[in-house]
Amino acid sequence: MSAFTEKYGISIDSSTLNEAQNYLTEVAATGVQSAVKPTLEQLKAAAASYKNVVEVLSVQVINFENILKRQKALRKASASYNELDEYIANRTYVSDFLQSGIPQSLYQATFDFQQIVNNFLGQKVQTIFVYENDDGTPDLYDINEEQILKFDYSSRNKLVARYQVNNRNFQSALTKFTQDNVNEVGTSNLKNTYKESMARFRASKVKRVMWLNPESPPKWRIMKVSAAGDINEAYAAVVLTRQETLFLNSYLETNIDTFMMKFVHYVDNISGLLQGDVSVGNTEYAIKSANASTLSLVQVINLANMIMQEDFNEDKLKELKDWYASKGRIRNKLVNSLGNTVSKDVQELMNVIESWEGVTVSS
Repeated sequence: MSAFTEKYGISIDSSTLNEAQNYLTEVAATGVQSAVKPTLEQLKAAAASYKNVVEVLSVQVINFENILKRQKALRKASASYNELDEYIANRTYVSDFLQSGIPQSLYQATFDFQQIVNNFLGQKVQTIFVYENDDGTPDLYDINEEQILKFDYSSRNKLVARYQVNNRNFQSALTKFTQDNVNEVGTSNLKNTYKESMARFRASKVKRVMWLNPESPPKWRIMKVSAAGDINEAYAAVVLTRQETLFLNSYLETNIDTFMMKFVHYVDNISGLLQGDVSVGNTEYAIKSANASTLSLVQVINLANMIMQEDFNEDKLKELKDWYASKGRIRNKLVNSLGNTVSKDVQELMNVIESWEGVTVSS
């Protein structure tokens, strides 16, 4: 961080920043290592420390985002030579900022604060990464967030952190997630079901998955799927809740029907602020996949503000968690159920599916 601040003549309150970071790191680590729940006073102090980190670094983040907006304007305009020099200088600044340590410090403080909140709630939170292998089958991994995060900016010119795996960080960032007493047949069929469902989603080009529901007579089903990440989350949900035995059927279309109707359909849009995407006992699993972004910083900052209020207590935090859960909505819905006659807009999808080996679509 010092190299960046010296290069650009920036002044940062290092004393306040270091003190706040050290407190967050210490309290977060204590809760994980000793399973000791932080007190309400410690939680409030952690919220205050997190706000100090945000306040120290936010000036630089705002400046970074303003420069992004200026770059966007320069790209649209017919730039003069002076403006071209500005554009090049800004581009260098953006690259330097993303590697400066400022985004890294901000997000590490965010993760530490979230860990303290989860410790206070008495819940374990584990981040799971769904990795798609070269052959299209998935595997689950525990992740080292420090190694896997790539700092970038969004189309709205905002700082973001995304989960990204490459050949350089694969070994250091990921650890294979394992379970005992796994049903091998169900697991193998589940992997193939995921692979086929993802292939159909990508082939549709209109965010649809289409399959032949094996009822009598067979009927087509089409589900609108918001994003590939929902298929990843559904796969993780099956594995983490130990439901591979639902996929013992040898007929692929039956397994796809189970996967789409019982899992993909129920992926929701609940905020991950106080709970994970999948809950198993006292563990909340946050499910991530390639290019997924972290939780919005605004939500975490708002939570810190709430905790710092004088009348805040544990009951209010639990009420907030319940409120978020009540606001969740199912993201993926069945949009059609067809018989032997299909409309022109899905005929192409049928042709794609029919061309794949092992899939019969005629009734």
